[in-house]
Amino acid sequence: MGPMFTWSNNKKGLERIMERLDRIIVNSYSVNTNQLLVAKHLPRIASDHCPILLNLNSSSPKIIKSFKFENIWASYPASYSVVQNVWNRKLLSNAILEKENIGVRISSNSPRISHLLYADDVMVFVEAKIYNVKVIMEIIKKYCNWTGQKVNIAKSGLLFGKAVNTRMKRKIKNILGYKEVKEFCYLGSKLVLRRPYRSDYQFIINNVMKKLNSWGSKFLSLAGKITLVKTVILSIPSFYTTVSIIPKSILEEIEKLCRSFIWNKNNNGQGLNYINWNKICEPVDHGGRGLHSCINKVGPLRAKVAWKIL
Repeated sequence: MGPMFTWSNNKKGLERIMERLDRIIVNSYSVNTNQLLVAKHLPRIASDHCPILLNLNSSSPKIIKSFKFENIWASYPASYSVVQNVWNRKLLSNAILEKENIGVRISSNSPRISHLLYADDVMVFVEAKIYNVKVIMEIIKKYCNWTGQKVNIAKSGLLFGKAVNTRMKRKIKNILGYKEVKEFCYLGSKLVLRRPYRSDYQFIINNVMKKLNSWGSKFLSLAGKITLVKTVILSIPSFYTTVSIIPKSILEEIEKLCRSFIWNKNNNGQGLNYINWNKICEPVDHGGRGLHSCINKVGPLRAKVAWKIL
């Protein structure tokens, strides 16, 4: 607002020059706030530059945009699957949330956790009572009738707590028709009702060895091996450490495999460790190669898991 030009050489006639030299610089936080930024060019008095006033008090009007359907969307075959997946998830979630008895609490003041839903994997938490089981069965039947989908009984299971007696387990299994399991995997993580053993995380070492064996037959330089270890191998235990407490012996075994892969020769011969592993894990600015040690990260990652639980 105001004059277009903010500077003048204060001369007359053809010698007069006017330019827009002055600007206002704001950060991203000011731009993203719910305010209308108004810059005003005030009249020049003593200086050859115009003072600039930034007004932050004007609230931007709320513009309600109406949803408009475009016919071109229907021409894409993928649009049907996208809409159907979102619609199905909302149908199931709303049906479960409408029931007050569905869900469990980890404390008296905590919110009720009813279900976890990711893609086509659904986990429902409910107290082991016949009434609650019948409500779950009714929701499943309605959902199947609405969407035309069916539950894969072979991949479904029931995980009971230690307080549930054998008679109640038998009744619930007869109503739902699912088998009882002692443990299962959800999104790649094993869920059990006991303290995890070292053998429960053996699959992580198997995944690491599978990748290392596929790379071992190729002629890779030292820099290439370090890059693969840094970007692929060390990211595998980091993911599982953020969702569960992995034993330290598993992490030590993974680092041992990484050291052997980096320093061993291409003909499967054992090589010499010319540099200490801790030195390699230091930043590049300090002479290392920037690798992230699994054992050094286990403390902060376990604290993150504890914070999520609390």
